[in-house]
Amino acid sequence: MFFELATGEFLFDPKKQKGDDWDRDEDHLALVAELLDGLPDKDFCLSGKYSKDFFNNSGKLKHIKNFKMWPLFGVLNEKYLFSEEDAKEMCDFLLPMLAWKPAERQAASEALKHSWVQLTEAELDEYVKAEPPEPEATAPTEATEAPSTAESPESPEQV
Repeated sequence: MFFELATGEFLFDPKKQKGDDWDRDEDHLALVAELLDGLPDKDFCLSGKYSKDFFNNSGKLKHIKNFKMWPLFGVLNEKYLFSEEDAKEMCDFLLPMLAWKPAERQAASEALKHSWVQLTEAELDEYVKAEPPEPEATAPTEATEAPSTAESPESPEQV
């Protein structure tokens, strides 16, 4: 979700194209592998309930053989034009939560302590002291203007 908020796009958007031998789930695994610099070890790949649906006996994807590795830093810096500093900071925040193995993934409570999502005291003070924006003045429209008493059929002069 942080990636989507920062870029306006999904981090992983798997597709099933006409003529593909694989489904969206296998494409999703391939997209993760491309971002994380490859698949996890064979034992992990073959340990899941549905592993045989996606992986061969060697722990490789059944239908997708070639990956176009594009690590997260490159995606942020090259595609979304993040500065090197901002891309590094966002990678430092996101990558620990994207580890293949659940036991190696950072907990959300730990991730929220990362400087990338923390306001500094000065930023917080500035935010708290900021005046709310003034509402924009709008000219009255016919729909919002009250009819004058001279035009109103209910006016005492016309009744």
